[in-house]
Amino acid sequence: FTNCYGTLKCEIDRLLSEGYDILLDINSVGAKNIKKVYPDAVTVFINPPSLEELKKRLVGRGSETPDSLKKRLDEIEFERKAIPFYDFVVVNDVALDCSNKIVAFLENKRKELNEKYAKENSKSVLHDKVETQRKLQRI
Repeated sequence: FTNCYGTLKCEIDRLLSEGYDILLDINSVGAKNIKKVYPDAVTVFINPPSLEELKKRLVGRGSETPDSLKKRLDEIEFERKAIPFYDFVVVNDVALDCSNKIVAFLENKRKELNEKYAKENSKSVLHDKVETQRKLQRI
C-alpha cells in the first residue's frame, strides 16, 4: 500500500470511554488489526459496483495518474479477497443508498452490542449481589 497513517490507541480508548462511535477509513490489514485489539469493532466493506465502474469514477475525478490508477485497481483486487472477514458488505452503486444501508446496519449492531453489555452487566450486578448476601450471612 502506498499510504501509511496511524490512529493513536489512546485516542480511540479516550473517545470510546466518552461514549463516541469511531469511524476509521482503513484497509483490510488495518481492519484485522483493529479487530484484534477491539473484538467488538464493526467492520464494513464498501465495494464498488464493478472494477469498470471504479475505474470510470477514478478517471472522472481526474485525481489519478496512470500509475496511481493501476495501483488503486490492484489494491481493490487485494482488498476484495478479505471480504469474508467483514461484518457487513455494501455495494456503493448509489452513494445515498449505500450510506443509508451502512447507517441502518450500524444502528442494528449498536442495539445488539448494547443488549449484550446490558446482559453482561446485569449478570455482574447479580453476581455481586449474591456474593454480598453470602458474606452477610457469614457475619
